[in-house]
Amino acid sequence: MLSICISKHDVAGEAPEALTALETQVQQWMQSNVNSIYLEDEAGANVHLRIEDENTIFIGIRHPCLPKSRAVESYHTVDVANSETIHDVLDSAITFIRSLSINAPEGPQFTVEFFKIVKNQDGKSKDDTQCSFKPEGPNLLCDGIVKVTTSKEVSYGINIRNATDKNLYCHPILYYDCGDLSVESQPQREVELPANGILGFAQSGYIPWQFYLRDGQTTDTGFIKIFVTSSPVTVPETLQENPFAKFDVKRDGLSKGALYDSLVATITFVVDQIPPDGCTLQDELPVFAS
Repeated sequence: MLSICISKHDVAGEAPEALTALETQVQQWMQSNVNSIYLEDEAGANVHLRIEDENTIFIGIRHPCLPKSRAVESYHTVDVANSETIHDVLDSAITFIRSLSINAPEGPQFTVEFFKIVKNQDGKSKDDTQCSFKPEGPNLLCDGIVKVTTSKEVSYGINIRNATDKNLYCHPILYYDCGDLSVESQPQREVELPANGILGFAQSGYIPWQFYLRDGQTTDTGFIKIFVTSSPVTVPETLQENPFAKFDVKRDGLSKGALYDSLVATITFVVDQIPPDGCTLQDELPVFAS
C-alpha cells in the first residue's frame, strides 16, 4: 500500500492556496486508488510531497533500505496547477514502491557482490561475442549500500553466487531511479544460475553498469533489485518511463501470482552515486526540512 504525506510546516503561512490545491489533487487521485492512504506523520510515509516557491512540488521516496530512514527527493519537480502530471507521478510512485517492496518469503539463498570492473585483456568471453571483464578492488556492497563514482571511465559489475545445490533463475535485474521514478532492466530474459555456481559481470548478457549525474546534481540515489526463482517462469517486469517527461507514460505491472509460486530470494540494495571526492549518502543525503 502506498502512504502519502504532504509537508505542511514549510508553507503553512506562505502558500496556503498552493497547499490547498495540492491536497485537493491528492484527494482526487486517492478516490480512484484504494490501495493508498494519507498520513500526517512524515516518518511513516512512502511518498513525501513538499511545496517550494509557492507552486513547485518536490517528490520524495522513503524506503527501509535507506540509511537513517531518510527520504530521497526526485530530480524533477511538478507545478501545483498541473493536475495531470501530479496524478501521473503518483501512479508511477505506487508502481515504484509496490515492486520495490516485494520480497521473498524465505531468507536469501544466494549472495551478491558488486565490483568496479575492467576489461580483461587476456581474451573475450566464452561465446567470443563480447569482451570479458574482471573485478578491480574489493566488494563495494556493504550493509545494503554500494558507493559508485559517476564517470564514463568507470564501470561496475555484479557477481551472483548460488549457495544452493539446485539450479536457480535470475530474472532481469531492475534499476529503480529515485531521480525520476523510472524503472529499467537488464537483460531481457531470465538467466540460469547453476547450482553452487556464479553468474557475473558481462556474462550471459549482463552489461557493465555506468552511472551519471544530471545537470545540477551533486549526488543521486537508486536501487538495484534482483529476483531469483526456482524455475524459468515468465515474470512480467515492472518497467516504467519517467512520468515527468512530456510523453505518455508506459508501465508494465508486476503480477505477483506467477512470481510468488517459485520465488526463492530477493536482494535489494541502495546505489549511492557521487562524483569524485563528492558527498556520501550517509552524510549529506538531500532530505526534507524538519
